[in-house]
Amino acid sequence: MGNVVLTQRGLAGISAEFLAGQVTAIIGPNGAGKTTLLQILSGLTRLDAGSVVLDGVALDRFTPNERARRIGYLPQTGGGVWNITARELVALGRLPHRSRFAGPSSADEAAIQNALEATDTAHLAERPLDRMSGGERARVLFARVFAGEPEWMLTDEPLANLDPHTSKGCCG
Repeated sequence: MGNVVLTQRGLAGISAEFLAGQVTAIIGPNGAGKTTLLQILSGLTRLDAGSVVLDGVALDRFTPNERARRIGYLPQTGGGVWNITARELVALGRLPHRSRFAGPSSADEAAIQNALEATDTAHLAERPLDRMSGGERARVLFARVFAGEPEWMLTDEPLANLDPHTSKGCCG
């Protein structure tokens, strides 16, 4: 993402460039606007003024599916606990890659399995989310983002619900 210029209540005057292949951390006190910034960068929140540019194209020029294929977003909290299995949740990460009403392709199935394995959640694939610990759910939510195979991953406090061993595996 390049040439990010924002004017948003609480975020005025921000200008940044994020480079592919690098990890960038946005740090600051609670309430500083970090989550709002990530939501803007992912296209979930509209700007009052300014622009977000991805590979030379303004983010608002992408269709929602194009944007979702390019940018994976993992929010701070996973929302409610739905009555679905881990595999079903991870499969949702593949929706932007399918045509409307199409079932999963072999490429989708491979991406889902790879994401489950990469997050060490393959053994949880058939377990309902409401029967998982917070840390297990956090890893499954990570797998959902991985399954989408986005070019860019935006994560909001990704280690918050993970144990020290899993956190170390994610970051170092």
